[in-house]
Amino acid sequence: MPSPISPGNVKELLRWSVEASAREFGVSKDWIKKRLIEVNENPDAKDKAYSTAQIVKAVFGDIYGERLRETKEKADNWALKNAQLRGELLDRNSILRGMEHIVAATARLIDASSLSKTEKTDLRNTLATWPVVVRGVAEKQSHEIAVGSKNGKEGGENGEEED
Repeated sequence: MPSPISPGNVKELLRWSVEASAREFGVSKDWIKKRLIEVNENPDAKDKAYSTAQIVKAVFGDIYGERLRETKEKADNWALKNAQLRGELLDRNSILRGMEHIVAATARLIDASSLSKTEKTDLRNTLATWPVVVRGVAEKQSHEIAVGSKNGKEGGENGEEED
């Protein structure tokens, strides 16, 4: 006598209503509905039912997706630590403090120089743009890191992608 649960005895795809899945997994309909929304699962437009995979994802979560996310975060963390060890990352606050001292010293030299008042003003205005330049570089790096990680590639020298 064949087993009632033998391979190939399901002739069509199983479709689940919220009520049937709640009964099957021993949870409330409201809990199933909430979980389906949290994991962004929608019923089929035709039969308003869910696939087994959708219900399982709602009940048990997406362990594969979570492991993948965790692995990616660990890899990103190691990449940052390695870049720091190679001296490729610089402490922004330390650079800003150092640049402030350099700019202040340069401004004093400009004031003590024999340049005309207009030339001194032009030089001081040019010096005053350094925080904007630093901010622009930081934003560019952030964008390159974000784009590189989305494409799964690390940036090369000068921000180019490596082959």
